[in-house]
Amino acid sequence: MEILKKRFILPVIIFTISILVIFCALSLKESKVEPVDSVKLKVVTYLTEKGYKEEEYKLKVEFHIMRNSFGSQYSINVTFNDEPNVIYNYKYGSTLKDIAQMGISPMKNTKDTNNKNFKHAET
Repeated sequence: MEILKKRFILPVIIFTISILVIFCALSLKESKVEPVDSVKLKVVTYLTEKGYKEEEYKLKVEFHIMRNSFGSQYSINVTFNDEPNVIYNYKYGSTLKDIAQMGISPMKNTKDTNNKNFKHAET
C-alpha cells in the first residue's frame, strides 16, 4: 500500500507544478507591456480628437507598475503652451486601455495656484 501511495503522489505533484507553470506563463503573456511610443501615439490621437494640435503642448509619458487591481499603467503629463505653469495629469491603463485626465497640478509660486479656472480641464 505504501508503494502505491508513493507512485500516486509523484504524478500529482508533477501535474500540479505543470499547471502552475502554464498559468504563470499565460499571465505573463497577457500582461505584456505596451511600448511607450505606442502610448504616446494614442495620447496624441486622444488630444487631437479633443481639438489640440501637437504644437500646442509638451508630452511626457512614464510607465508604472501598480500593485492593485488596475494592473500596470502609464502616467502622462501634458503641459500646454498657453498654460506653462500647469501640468495636466492623464493615465493609460494596461487593463482598461483608456486615456483619462486624472488631475491638474499647478506649479508652486504661480498665479495659477489660486486660479481654479484651468483652461484644459476635462469634466
